[in-house]
Amino acid sequence: MDHYDPDILTEEAFQKRFHYKNPTDDKWKIPQCAIFSCEGGVVGGLSGVKEGLNEVKSSLNHYEIQKWNKHTTFVNPSGKVLNVLRRRIQPELSTQAWCKFHELLSYGNVIPTNCGAGDTLCSVHLCEAPGGFIASLNHHLKSQRPNVKHKWVGNTLNPYYEGNPLSSCIVDDRLISRTLKSWCFGQDNTGDVFKPEFMDSLSAHCHNEFDDATIGLVTADGSLNCADKPGEQETVVAPLHHVEMLDALQLLCSGGTFVM
Repeated sequence: MDHYDPDILTEEAFQKRFHYKNPTDDKWKIPQCAIFSCEGGVVGGLSGVKEGLNEVKSSLNHYEIQKWNKHTTFVNPSGKVLNVLRRRIQPELSTQAWCKFHELLSYGNVIPTNCGAGDTLCSVHLCEAPGGFIASLNHHLKSQRPNVKHKWVGNTLNPYYEGNPLSSCIVDDRLISRTLKSWCFGQDNTGDVFKPEFMDSLSAHCHNEFDDATIGLVTADGSLNCADKPGEQETVVAPLHHVEMLDALQLLCSGGTFVM
């Protein structure tokens, strides 16, 4: 029987990276507008895999959600990482999002290469509450790039707007309440990125906050509640990813970074 070192297996898991290369015979081309005007197709093979996967997942339906969450927490070894971080470095906002973005910052070229000592990094964080990415980026810059100045704008569904369903908002406002001036909720104060006019409000807000400086980093870590359709999570969240991408591409400068 082969012996597998758990440390090696763990390291291999973190090395799963894929790189897109420029075409050798031509430049990147933006798809034609018609690509978004036709009905979505179904790939037969993948559809069968999806049905099989959902069938397996549905076998868990008879378990109480509290017991199931307790079980998954118990068997997840990476869940201990947060406790170690809280004890050793005491981050501003110790969440899974904090860890996720810190991992990206540690091995990826997230910070634009032209952002050096004395420069200012302007970043925008879409669907950000409670603020793990912002706190993680701040920790990274303060500890690894202390000579880089940082300005940021955050966005999320406004938890203080009475018209927003509380079930759709992140109620953890520890960061938002202390940095409210740095958050953009749009002209209607909802923070809803699906509103057609939101992009114009966000763009104007960023230009004002950043004094027309270019935006080098945009992150989008949003999701939607898929409890009613657990087998259609990707389909439910796809429209959100679409608007996040459109907003990010309109904001970013040439050579900037988009994390979604």
